[in-house]
Amino acid sequence: MKSNLVIAIVTIVFSFFFLIQAIQIPDSRAQTAVPPNFWPTFILSLMLVLGIILLAKTLIEARMQKRESGQTETEQTVEEEEHVSVYEPELKYPFRLWAIILSLTVFIITLPYLGFILASLLFILVVSWVMGVKKWIPLLGASVISTAVFVFIFTKLLHLPLPRGVGFFRELSLFFY
Repeated sequence: MKSNLVIAIVTIVFSFFFLIQAIQIPDSRAQTAVPPNFWPTFILSLMLVLGIILLAKTLIEARMQKRESGQTETEQTVEEEEHVSVYEPELKYPFRLWAIILSLTVFIITLPYLGFILASLLFILVVSWVMGVKKWIPLLGASVISTAVFVFIFTKLLHLPLPRGVGFFRELSLFFY
């Protein structure tokens, strides 16, 4: 409970401070779909709202527990401090962690050569398989749909270029965007 309270307060302070900074980002003279301060402002505003929700939820749960137990706040604090234990969860699937790290490394290295479309298709396919999706239709569907959504968002909505690759892969990318 204390950790949620600390996390909520840190999140609120962090997002509020950087939200003020993001709002002050000057507009660029370039014609873009969204101004330069849109994404930082959007993400930090969302962070601020979620921090406030976590704070409210934590405070409400603390009041409910206090009412249910009938203890005073000092008794509850002393009791919580007596029962503090360090819990480190055991890594259940270490293979998955290392496979995803390796996949991400290969994705980053091959992205300039294969282009965004092929590299992201393969990356999402491999990561989905490592995470436990074994049927081919959901694997391919998730890869194709998510890659298409990313290409649409970045190239059509935000007008940002994606890596096209070299040689044949560049020609393939030019066919799509």
